[in-house]
Amino acid sequence: MEFKQIIFDFDGVIYPSTVNSMERIRKNIAIAVDSNKKVPDLSLLKELWGQNMEMISENLAFALDWSEEERAMFLDIHLNDQSALDVNTEEQALIFELLLHFKSKKKDLFILTNRDQESFLRASKEIGLNLKMFELIIAGNTLKDKITQQFICKPNPLVLKPILKHKRHYQLKDFVFVGDSILHDFQLATNTNLNFIGLTTGLHDYEEWEENFKIKRNGFSYQVASSLLEIRELIK
Repeated sequence: MEFKQIIFDFDGVIYPSTVNSMERIRKNIAIAVDSNKKVPDLSLLKELWGQNMEMISENLAFALDWSEEERAMFLDIHLNDQSALDVNTEEQALIFELLLHFKSKKKDLFILTNRDQESFLRASKEIGLNLKMFELIIAGNTLKDKITQQFICKPNPLVLKPILKHKRHYQLKDFVFVGDSILHDFQLATNTNLNFIGLTTGLHDYEEWEENFKIKRNGFSYQVASSLLEIRELIK
């Protein structure tokens, strides 16, 4: 595939600490709630992953019968948690090398994440990500529906509007999206006919991607990558 415009998800793609992030959530929930029965297992968090923290907390509160006080306490604890995650520095270096490679090839890079902006900026600083490499960054609380006042997040196709406006001389067929979530990233691709690469380094393995890729659409492509090197080879 040859694309000049590349959109990256953040968690599980540029920020390769999905499981560690989930464990930090579980740790902070255990502090906030009054029973271990109210602490989610990783499988439940995996189902919710890709939403912003406000939405994750709302869904967890409903599923695990939290009080509103417990939910508010969790959000306060978690959003102010300054502890560093255990990031694989070798893997992170490969990610930065990949981004620099694409920039050297005159590719335009974007980030599209459901994380809220404050959390995204904190995580980016934690790993030393140079945000100047990106043309545009869309976070989970960047866009808001004028009628409902709800934040617009993946897989809502409207999240792509600022990117298309920024690159008005390009069409969606000129973009490729690299993500690790079927529910949010791949669903956005299928909702919009967006070329897509699914990573097996995050939430889903090769078999899960292939099962979902059976839903073929004409005019755009799906690929699976198990490593950053494969992404480099797939995007010429």
